[in-house]
Order: sequence, then structure tokens, then C-alpha cells
Amino acid sequence: MDFAFNLSNDGLTWMSGTNSPWPRIRQFCTLWGESGEPPYSDGSAVWLEFDVSNGLREDLEPSLFFALRDLQPYRQSVSPKSNRSREWICHTLIPTAWGRSISSRLEQNLLHTLEVCPNEVDLLQIGLMLARDIQALRLCLFNISPQEVFPFLHSVGWRGNEGGLTQVLERYLSFFDALCLHLDIGESIFPTLGVELFYTGKKTPWDYQPTQETRWKLFLDRLVDDGLCLPSKGDALLNWPSRTPFKFPLIANLIAAVKTPHALSVLPDGMLVTGLGHIKFSLSPTGSTSAKAYFGARYDQGAASPNGVAQR
Repeated sequence: MDFAFNLSNDGLTWMSGTNSPWPRIRQFCTLWGESGEPPYSDGSAVWLEFDVSNGLREDLEPSLFFALRDLQPYRQSVSPKSNRSREWICHTLIPTAWGRSISSRLEQNLLHTLEVCPNEVDLLQIGLMLARDIQALRLCLFNISPQEVFPFLHSVGWRGNEGGLTQVLERYLSFFDALCLHLDIGESIFPTLGVELFYTGKKTPWDYQPTQETRWKLFLDRLVDDGLCLPSKGDALLNWPSRTPFKFPLIANLIAAVKTPHALSVLPDGMLVTGLGHIKFSLSPTGSTSAKAYFGARYDQGAASPNGVAQR
């Protein structure tokens, strides 16, 4: 099971200046924040992910993801002048978070993947899987078209479960609007692959809850029929979205638990909003496929309830 959270601009600033238990992540946040234009203006490009699966070492740092939103400069073999050139990413940013230089072969694989990345990919996340202690990067290519999936994978040398990938695209993509590939690269291209399916067109995933987006139930029904989801889990996901009023002591206790210096008086009562995000399929080189749902929660100031979201 994974637990992830997205930084805000204030969160990026705080992570850069605090005595974090993760000094390499603090150094990364400082580099990322200071290189922004203007500085500390895109904290939302950074995610931290805690992998709490059984068997992982508790002393490892959370995994770190950062997003590149304009990919055109990174597709070129010679980067134009930029605070965040691909050379800076390879030789400064990633080594800072990793605590070691990346190998020439890994850098070559990363740059080649950027150069052959399809033009319609408008967002690329680069993940440093610090929680898993492996020398590899996870590349998440958002909004790649289904027609480009296999040509792209072949161009980077992926040799994985093509039959499973074809089945995922044919049986499940019609229930969603877009897809994202998760490709792991190291000294070689890993045969594993992740496929995220999600909705687009509105502001955020919070606008696509089951009471508003009927494809959620149709998709989960098919997942159950295919033996990839227990009926009880499908029902639990459909019932997860909610809006629950809560009082200030809850926020006070949460902040106290992480021992931050924030002034508690600036956080008023509000709403705890829960909802579904997206689905990810994981394809192993042995031929097996598994599905994982991403669901979340957020804090909303005030008590207004938008149409279509269940009040629970």
C-alpha cells in the first residue's frame, strides 16, 4: 500500500528550510524551489510517496516524484538555456536526492526516453524510488495516445508483457478518458510496466466521483467479473467519496502529530473531503496483471457541499 501527498508552494518552502528527517529530500526541495521561475512557484510539481508494503525497511526515505510540464526543451539533444536543463537534472538534481551520481548508462536511457517521448505527452513525472532502495527511475508519461503506446515502448527497448498490456487497453480504457505509462529505467529498461487510467476535461479528479461519473461503476463491475477486484472492495470504493464536517481540534491534533511550528489559529473548521482518483494496472514480466485503486482525502475550508458529492 502507498500513501502519497502533493506539496503546495508553502509546503515546498517549509520542506526546504526545516530540519527534515530526510536531509536529501530537503536539499532537493531547496534546489527545486530556488530554480523555479519565480522561485518556489511550483511546489505542486513535487510529490512524496510512502510505501508501507510488508518487508520494506522503515529507515528508508519516502519516494520522491517531480514533474516536467513543458517537455519540448527536454526532447532536444542540446537543451536551451534554462534553470532546469536536462543536464542539471541528471548531474545535480537527481544525484542530490539520491546521494550518488547516476551511471552513464542510466543517463543515456533517460535522455533517449525523453528524445523519443511522443509529442502529445504533456506531463512527465520522474520518480526516485528512495523507499525501495533500487538504482532506477520511474518515468510517468501522461496523456500518451493509445496508438503511440507500443511504438514508444519498442523505441526505448521495453520487452515486457505485451499480451497483458493489449488486454488492459482493450478491456478497460473505454471506461476512462486518458492513460499514463509508468516505465522503470536503470542500467536497462525494466520489463515491468504500470498503466494508469484516469478522467480528464474538468479541473481535478475530485469532479469525477461515482455520483457524477457513471463509468466508475461500470469499470469496477468489469474488474470484478475479470477476477481483479473483490466485490466487497468494489463496493467500498463506490462508497468512499464523502464530505464530513470536522472541528478545529482534529486539525490541531494532526499538526501536533507532525510537530510543525505552524500557528494553529490560521486553520479554521472545515470539511474532510474523500474521493476516488484513478486506477493503476501493474504488469509483471511473468504475465500476471494486478489492479490498484488510488483514493484520497483533502481539507476544504468552510462547509459548502458541491452538487453530486454525497454528504456522509
